[in-house]
Amino acid sequence: MESMDRYKKIFHRLGLPFDPNITKKMDTYINLLKKWNARVNLTASNEWSLIEPLLMEGIWAARIYPEHAETHLDIGSGAGFPAIPLRIMVPGLKMDMVDSRLKRVSFLETVINELKLADSFAFHGRVTEYLENTDKEWDCISWKGLKIRTKELLQIRQHTHQTTQIWIFHGKQLAAEEPDMVDKNLRLVRREKFPYKSEWMVSIYLPR
Repeated sequence: MESMDRYKKIFHRLGLPFDPNITKKMDTYINLLKKWNARVNLTASNEWSLIEPLLMEGIWAARIYPEHAETHLDIGSGAGFPAIPLRIMVPGLKMDMVDSRLKRVSFLETVINELKLADSFAFHGRVTEYLENTDKEWDCISWKGLKIRTKELLQIRQHTHQTTQIWIFHGKQLAAEEPDMVDKNLRLVRREKFPYKSEWMVSIYLPR
């Protein structure tokens, strides 16, 4: 396992109690990530200096996660940041993840199985395809590292209810093809800056 001191440091910095069970799952996840990285290129490197802030972001986001949320859709899940740390940190959360790359989805499925993350699912394909074939509504919908297209945004809007929170993780620029369309369809209620990367933040919206 990674040194427990690394995880204790993360939880301490974020003002969270250290939980060995959660830590074990986080460590299993990171070890799987490193193993798969050799052939799939999930992250730029296996260096802890790169992985740590990605992991911290998901743990940090769990601190402000809506109490009412029981279902979550994460779009463009890639290596699982922040979806997997969120799922580990929020017991009982039903997590659906979507990614267009088969190898990444295979990795996510392996993580789900190894960590025994009940009610978690990874879909291979584009989000438009997934949403066209389901009538689900989610309590929280998130994406990071991609510019959501307007067509996708309008589809996402159809799978929300009155209290659905839409979480957009981004840097200086909002992760959307047409930011004006975000403001037209969604109402910004909160913006939180990730304290350990000056340009990282999450913008939280409700449907209009």
